[in-house]
Amino acid sequence: MSRLIEGFASYKEPDIPPDKTLVGMPIGTRLHRVYRLPHGWRLWLATNDFRYGTFIELFDDGRVLHCTTRRDEGDDIFWVRPSDATIRNQ
Repeated sequence: MSRLIEGFASYKEPDIPPDKTLVGMPIGTRLHRVYRLPHGWRLWLATNDFRYGTFIELFDDGRVLHCTTRRDEGDDIFWVRPSDATIRNQ
């Protein structure tokens, strides 16, 4: 049993390739506010009231979601990056 525990202790997860660790941002983008959420962080990039506008959510598991909410039109939501586990298993 102790050999099994030693095996788990010595296990190292595979590294994520460097090109998968960056998220590009347009030049001149300002950060208006940062919120800590139960599952990660919300970074407001463009907003007047912190209800409508553009934000990025950074999840604790490595996922990145880009969201633009508008008062009169539909929302634009897309995934910028999958989770770390998904990248490792590809």
